[in-house]
Amino acid sequence: MEELSKSLDAFDEWRNGLIKAVKDFIDWVEKVDGTDLEILSLYENLQALKDDRLTVAMVGEFSRGKTELINAIFFGDYTKRLLPSSPGRTTMCPAEIAYDPKIEPCIRLLPIETKSESRTLQQLRKDDSQWTKIALNVDSEDAMAVALKELVKDKKVSIEQASKLGFDLPKEMIERARAEGVDVPNWRHALINFPHPLLKNGLTIIDTPGLNALGSEPELTLRILAQCQAVVFVLAAETGVTQSDMQVWAQHVCVATRSNAKSRIVVLNKIDTLWDELLTEKEIKSNVMNQLTETARLLRHPAQSVFPVSAAKGLIAKFRRDGELLKKSGIDRLENTLSTQVVPAKAQIMRDGVVEQVKKILDMVKSQTSSNVRDVKAEIAELDGLRGKSEGVIRGTIEALEEEKASFDKQVKSFGKIDAQLKKEMLAFLDALDPERHDKIFEESRQVMKKSLTTRSLKSNMAKLFKEIEYSMKRAEAQSQRIRGHIDKSYKAFHTDHSMPRMKPSQFNTKRYLLKLDALLQDAEAYRNSTELMMTEQNTLVQKFMVTMVSHMRQLLAETHDAAKKWAASVLNPIKREISKHKETLDDRLENLTKLKSSQLDIDERVKALNAEIAEQEAEMQQLHSVLQRIQQSAVLPGAVAEQAAKKTA
Repeated sequence: MEELSKSLDAFDEWRNGLIKAVKDFIDWVEKVDGTDLEILSLYENLQALKDDRLTVAMVGEFSRGKTELINAIFFGDYTKRLLPSSPGRTTMCPAEIAYDPKIEPCIRLLPIETKSESRTLQQLRKDDSQWTKIALNVDSEDAMAVALKELVKDKKVSIEQASKLGFDLPKEMIERARAEGVDVPNWRHALINFPHPLLKNGLTIIDTPGLNALGSEPELTLRILAQCQAVVFVLAAETGVTQSDMQVWAQHVCVATRSNAKSRIVVLNKIDTLWDELLTEKEIKSNVMNQLTETARLLRHPAQSVFPVSAAKGLIAKFRRDGELLKKSGIDRLENTLSTQVVPAKAQIMRDGVVEQVKKILDMVKSQTSSNVRDVKAEIAELDGLRGKSEGVIRGTIEALEEEKASFDKQVKSFGKIDAQLKKEMLAFLDALDPERHDKIFEESRQVMKKSLTTRSLKSNMAKLFKEIEYSMKRAEAQSQRIRGHIDKSYKAFHTDHSMPRMKPSQFNTKRYLLKLDALLQDAEAYRNSTELMMTEQNTLVQKFMVTMVSHMRQLLAETHDAAKKWAASVLNPIKREISKHKETLDDRLENLTKLKSSQLDIDERVKALNAEIAEQEAEMQQLHSVLQRIQQSAVLPGAVAEQAAKKTA
């Protein structure tokens, strides 16, 4: 775990440095000329940096050794297994292992009965009353191991109740189940809050059950796994790739990581079952390599991203501090890959988001500062041109400036009317994306689904929903283009008539949201065609799938609506600032020319003051470059992570 720990330490240090740099930048923007909206965006970015986590999920069929792999990689520095992974102790519910310092170490468990509800896991997370809480005694490994055994508990329910909860049975088992009942997990989901050093540094680990559990929880595939930086697909060396393994791979791993295939890591676990004492070391290696090659071929996955390991032997090696056995287990190579592949990829995403936001604001400040310098230099030139001129010449200059100001004021008044009209158009623009307005569409779809909850009706209903949302986004984009056209016309008029800086209003582009919608549609289609849904007419499962997809669309719509509100609130800010600044400049020039006419203005003193103002603005520009440089330096990938990534590339 040393390399992974080193990477996460470096990642955490880098993130803290970037957070400090962003905080300093916020202070600087507030001193210069930041608006409340721009500061708010920066604070949101800062909070995202603090809250963002690096998530690794273990996915695979039952009894492939996923939980043992977690024990070996992340908890090998203890003296016993923490997570239950012995034979007959298969993890029954998905478990998220992370650390939140704001709450005590504990296990929060969601009862299996909540599967019959229409609420999603994301919604249930916010309802503390639904969760059973068990304290974790982190000072006792024995006590923790006992508490964590809760994850594998199950219970008997009737076949009707099992069906209602989304558990399908093969036909040959139905009669027996009617008589004896059906074993189902006690818990639907587990959240483990544990103060492990790696978890403190922002790591989250997700342990998932097998195919049946993944199939009955669409949200696992379509939301939770899709948000992971790495999905580790675990196979067993003695069985190779079975039919059910292929189902997990195609219907869950590939669907969840469709937009990021590089996040897939394949682990061929239990290679110790191939360590035949009657074979030579060379023959054993050959057998492992053959199994690895065949695995890569069947999954159509790069062979270099398939890792033969023995989680059980790796865990024993760590318990015994046996370096030779650890190397033979292959665990260290997998850990190094997580260090060199997953951590840098996460850092890159975080860095790009910050740099983009900062650059946008710096460009705005740079434009304002350049405009200020230009105006001051124009006034200096004007005053220099009036040295020694008669009162009549000065009066003529004043009259020309008064005419310019009157024309400017008239244009500003006209812009005020345009602004009022734009506000009405903005309301129509935002209404097109209003999530509450779409709730009616969602509700109508749910009612239709209640009447015919079958996989056959699912496709047409989902297609209708996606089409409605897509239409709303395209309508909003067309409306935003009209608004932008009106604003651009005003920008050009002020530029042509009053030499104000040539500005281009920012554009609200729904393209990235439409791409997300398209990705969601593809994921839905892939999951809809999965074996679980194709072979069942079970209302509970189809309805759960529908609820999950509606939740996704509502979230996407809310995200788009939020971005639209920010755009609507800020798109006029640049021109309003320039109008205010230009008015202030015209007033100052008129005041100084009036003083010059009455011999109350010393041109040399005024020019000296203006040159001092230019020096101050230029110093601000230097400070701007310095701030940008500090942000760029802070955004450089963490040293240890970058080194490991470079080694891997080499």
